Amino acid sequence: MTGALNLPKMRGVKARLSQSLEIRMAGLALLIAVALSILSPHFLTTNNLMNILDQSVVIGIIAIGMTFVILTGGIDLSVGSVAGLTGVILGLALHDFPIPVAIMFAVLSGAFIGLISGILVGYFGLAAFVVTLGMMAIGRSLAYIFSGQSSISGIPMELSALVYTTVLGIPLNVVCLVVLYVLAGLYLSYTKGGRTIYAVGSNKEAARAAGLSVTFYSIMPYVISGAFALLSGLIWWTWCMTLILLGFRRLAAFETRAGDQCHAAPQ
Repeated sequence: MTGALNLPKMRGVKARLSQSLEIRMAGLALLIAVALSILSPHFLTTNNLMNILDQSVVIGIIAIGMTFVILTGGIDLSVGSVAGLTGVILGLALHDFPIPVAIMFAVLSGAFIGLISGILVGYFGLAAFVVTLGMMAIGRSLAYIFSGQSSISGIPMELSALVYTTVLGIPLNVVCLVVLYVLAGLYLSYTKGGRTIYAVGSNKEAARAAGLSVTFYSIMPYVISGAFALLSGLIWWTWCMTLILLGFRRLAAFETRAGDQCHAAPQ
């Protein structure tokens, strides 16, 4: 009798799971992994999986910041150029300041650039596509101006610890990515600010009528996106140990083979 009563509940849980986009995407990823494992015996190996995770860190960190923007119904096309510009700022700052100070200064620079885009979009109501497209061009131009159109070398070797250090056999940059994903997920799912971001993206007028700070939560995601652009670039540049402007275009195009390109570039 109890089993018969629990049967509808189980069916309800299965129905909700089957309708969940996250579950379907995880199932698709698992299916692709199984297919690739059958096609190549080298795919499902520890070294290959760690390499895939390592190569996904740059795009993964950018995706976190972009998620906040997209949830509000916007888009940020400037992340590649912002990463390039803040990378140049970081490289120049490392010549005169300690590593923590230089990184903080570069993160604040990326956040400030995002703040400008956010104000234009969230406060003045301009189209996010147009604003971030213009910021992309501005960021790329400023990167060339600040760097003098040349590579910035002399990056402290201590930064390489970010990608070459392991924690329980897992690269440190992968651990950082997982921590950032968990923090972002917790914020979006269990805080007032996170739920407000969902509300703003769903219906701004309804969110405003409910007394939510629509303007603030329309601007904040662009600030987060700008800061995360620098963090993703920081991982990439530690592979290179030299800031090569040509690579910024590849980062803007979301190239996942940045590490190989950097190691092949002349020092």
